[in-house]
Amino acid sequence: KALGIWGAVAGIGSAAGVLLGGVLTSAFGWEAVFYVNVPVGLLVIAAIPFLIAKDSTRRHLRVDLPGAVTVTAGIVALVAALSEAQRIGWSNPLTLFLAAAALLMLIVFMVIEKRTPEPLVPFAIFRNISVTGGNLAMLLIGGAATGLFFALSVYMQQVLQYNALTAGLTQLPLAGALVVFAGIVPGLIKSIGTRWTLASSLLLFAAGLIWLSFAPSEASFAAHLLGPTLVIGAGLGGAFVAGTELAVHGVTENEAGLAGGLVNTSQQIGGAIGLAVLAAVAASRTNGLLSEGSSNLQALTGGFARVFLGAAVFAIVGALIVILVHRTEKKVNA
Repeated sequence: KALGIWGAVAGIGSAAGVLLGGVLTSAFGWEAVFYVNVPVGLLVIAAIPFLIAKDSTRRHLRVDLPGAVTVTAGIVALVAALSEAQRIGWSNPLTLFLAAAALLMLIVFMVIEKRTPEPLVPFAIFRNISVTGGNLAMLLIGGAATGLFFALSVYMQQVLQYNALTAGLTQLPLAGALVVFAGIVPGLIKSIGTRWTLASSLLLFAAGLIWLSFAPSEASFAAHLLGPTLVIGAGLGGAFVAGTELAVHGVTENEAGLAGGLVNTSQQIGGAIGLAVLAAVAASRTNGLLSEGSSNLQALTGGFARVFLGAAVFAIVGALIVILVHRTEKKVNA
């Protein structure tokens, strides 16, 4: 129930973000969407002492700075390698260097975590099959959702010629469906369980993405975009809430903060890596269509269609992982 409320509030924030982002961009330029986060962040910081109770028991912990540095460097290098590969190719020395650096940093991170007495990420938590499955699902959800929102916004502005405010307004139905479905999810979880709710939500999300991939270069909002975005919003609302529930299922009180941090980290890492992969797919498709003589709008539309289909693949793989984890857990418990 708490996660359902959280999902609904997150959806309301998404709706406000796409709308106000369009207003800010139209009135003050694209830089304003970064500036507005400063007062919002300061307001949240000021509210923390009044809204969050102090820990009843606290113990001094040494910050795992080497682990934090190596994992951050590894992820940044990986995303950079994927991004540069689409621009200069996989065989370019810079791409190979970044990929090697990413692999090295992540290996060093794992070595550090196994040896330090107070690791940033104690790998023992992944013995919990629900935590592992939930984080893998959220990794893929993050990749699919980030790719979707990026491609949909650019498609609306570059292909359909919407201005920033109109592009924001046309995403309100998606955010609204997300809010409504997030409120329904707790009841579904009680009825059919977390895993089946998550798998069903991911498949619904994928269905909406596949539907959206058929939108043409001259699409109208009512005929081509409204239906799939409503389906996508419903699927995302269920996936976010049920995915988070699965990723924190069965953890001890001492692991609650770690589990919550992991699921958010998985989502953000998935978003960064997923966007880099899907952008490369889109660029390849667009360039291929241009070389075949397609118009610029048709080539761009073809590239965005591949992003939506790629995001659908992420969602389907996530659903399969959840189902597999469910079966594995049943065998372990048996």
